[in-house]
Amino acid sequence: MLYVHRVPVAIVRLVFWPPSVNSVSVTAPLVVERIDEVMDSTRSTEAGTQPVSRSGQVAETRRRLAEAAHRLFVARGFDAVTIDDIAAEAGTSRRTFFRHFPKKESAVFPDDQTTQRFFREAILRETGGLPAKMSNLKNVLREILPIYLMNAEVMAERRRFIDQSMTLMAHEQMITLGWRDTIAAAISGKLASGGIDQERPASTREARIAAGAISGALVETFWAWYDEGLTSEAAQEMSFVALDRLEFGFGEDLLLRNDPVKRV
Repeated sequence: MLYVHRVPVAIVRLVFWPPSVNSVSVTAPLVVERIDEVMDSTRSTEAGTQPVSRSGQVAETRRRLAEAAHRLFVARGFDAVTIDDIAAEAGTSRRTFFRHFPKKESAVFPDDQTTQRFFREAILRETGGLPAKMSNLKNVLREILPIYLMNAEVMAERRRFIDQSMTLMAHEQMITLGWRDTIAAAISGKLASGGIDQERPASTREARIAAGAISGALVETFWAWYDEGLTSEAAQEMSFVALDRLEFGFGEDLLLRNDPVKRV
């Protein structure tokens, strides 16, 4: 997901947290027996045990680490939790943690690279590799915003502990800049080639300005979602109102006379 200080931008961080994240009490962390580096090769199901592929084991371990980190960060705050704490909560080791995440901050945003790849693929399908127009960006947002907004409770919890840590806010801003550049590459039609137009630097600059404006509009939209108690449907509507204003211009007055968004 695209991030900035205070608010994650919805261009979307697709965080598919399983229901167990919300159902486990963060005030009573799980007591899990510490296991070695490799998970057990079978997983219990109602029908018995089924073999789990190596890739499935890797994904399961990463998921457990991310969930454990989230529980601990909610309960104690980011700065009070160590990597050893996360590994113990997940039932694995410090060494295994570093196989999945380069540093503690990365466990807060476990799906950022996957999400950016999803966004790139969706834009390339939408545009055929040509420069993205606002309509292309809106079409991709219509696909992914509802998924993102399904995780409102988890994202609100995350927002609270991010705002308590300068380290996390700085990391979040770095992610945001990466998203800005990804959007700029889509706007300039250079997404497949890396997003830098060596022959037309002005084009790259203009694309970054446009991407920054889009990012800022969505940031404020999602801050309203957190701050004002908007419904998910209202947050989506506000997102597209904001993009419409960027597309068609604010006009001299700059402010809307009537609030078009319904609140809870």
